[in-house]
Order: sequence, then structure tokens, then C-alpha cells
Amino acid sequence: MVAKTLSFLRDGGLIDPHAVFTYQHDPKPRKTVTNSDYDFLHFLGRVAEEELVDSALAWLKGRGLVAPEASYDKERFRRLRYQVKTSFIVPGTSLSPVMERLLYALSAVKRPQKMIAIGIFCGYTLVWSAGSSCGKGKVYAADAILGIDIAQEAVELARRNFSTLESAGHIQLLAEDGLAVADRIGHDCDYLYLDADNEQLGKGLCAELLRTYYPMLKKGAWVLAHDTTYPKLRKQLAEYFELVSNDDLFSATCSFPIDAYGLELSVKR
Repeated sequence: MVAKTLSFLRDGGLIDPHAVFTYQHDPKPRKTVTNSDYDFLHFLGRVAEEELVDSALAWLKGRGLVAPEASYDKERFRRLRYQVKTSFIVPGTSLSPVMERLLYALSAVKRPQKMIAIGIFCGYTLVWSAGSSCGKGKVYAADAILGIDIAQEAVELARRNFSTLESAGHIQLLAEDGLAVADRIGHDCDYLYLDADNEQLGKGLCAELLRTYYPMLKKGAWVLAHDTTYPKLRKQLAEYFELVSNDDLFSATCSFPIDAYGLELSVKR
């Protein structure tokens, strides 16, 4: 178990490749903590979620990516969170409280009419972005939200979860390959959320998805990708970062390292 744990930490870039395990320890607490420490980010996203999201929105306003008066309804978010936590069945998730709030806030200020989310699993990743248009968190009416995951059982659970929310008739969940259905459902999208991987490419699948859906995105559309600051997954996303950093394709891209996994937001040129 020790060897397996060390291997995980090394592969994830969380410790030095040559680090070894010892039963000896320094009884004194460590004196320095960096902003890349996994445990620091893990707890940061739990003790300062509201402040972090407020600062993220302020930063977006400063960059001119959202209107100066943009805000989200914190009380409606609180109601949505209670509704989701008490009605959704979630086998597991890496989403932190601050990421839940950030995803809700971003969709609430952007108010997309057509959203596509790929890699939704049981719907828990999707509900925070979709929640500003359904359930107790509703603040606007969206035309269509499409959630896609290749796993049939996961999508069935997602359908069960979303059935517990009111005003969710515009949300369609598909158990299909996100690449295969692009031509059928991808047009006129103004909000694309990517949280998919596969055995061959890992998170590198997001680059393939972005290339496929890019021509179908409206000008000014937002593209969001999850897991973009976790070291091991960041390596897999190298091609994705090249794409969103291309000034010919995107007018802006920004990283939100607000928890251990992070989020990248890019704006189509």
C-alpha cells in the first residue's frame, strides 16, 4: 500500500520523483505552504468558497469578460445546493464546494441559451452549471441543455437525479460518445463544458472534443474544462492548452486554481 501510494503521488507530480517513505517524522508543523500544495488547495475550496468565487467574478469583470454589474443569486444557489445534496444520488465526485459555487456563478452570469456538457457521469458535474436554469437555483430560462456521457448506467442515474428538480424539461441527457454525436447536436452552442476522458488519451480527449465542437460554437461562446490544474491531468491536457492559447481561435483564456483540480475558461474569438 505504501508503494502504491508513493507511486500515485509521484505520477501526480505531488512529490519529488525520488521521494522515499520513512516512519520517522518531524513533530513540528511544516513552516511553509505553497499555493500548489494539494492539501492546501483541498481545504481552501472548503473554508473560503464564497470569497474565492467573488474574487473570480471580480477578476472577470476587470478583464471585461463579464458585465461590471454581473452577479449571481447566493440565496438561490444555497437553495439549489440543499436540493441537490438531499435528492441526488452521487457515487463519488472530485468537485469541491468552491467549484460547485463557481460553476453555478459562471452560468448565472453568462446565461447561455444552448449548453453542451460532455462527461457528466451521474449529473453532479452538470447540475451546478445547469442549476441556474432549473430547480431551486433557477434565475433564467435556457433553450436547451445537453448532457452527454458514454456510460449508459451513469446517464440513467443522471436522469433519475434531474427528475427530482422542477423546471428541468429543457435538459436532455444522452448516453452516447460525445465525438460521435457532435454533428447532430453541436450547432449554435454558446457554452461548452468538458470533463471527459478515455483509456487512450486520458484527459487529452478534451482536445479532440474541442477541435470537433469548435466550428459549432457561437462567437463569444465560453468553453470550460475541469481538472486543469491537477499536475498529472495537466500533462494530459497539454494539447488542449495549446488550442485555447491560440489567439486565432480564442480571444481569452484563464485558469481558476481555486481547488486541487481547477477550471479553465476560454472565450471563442
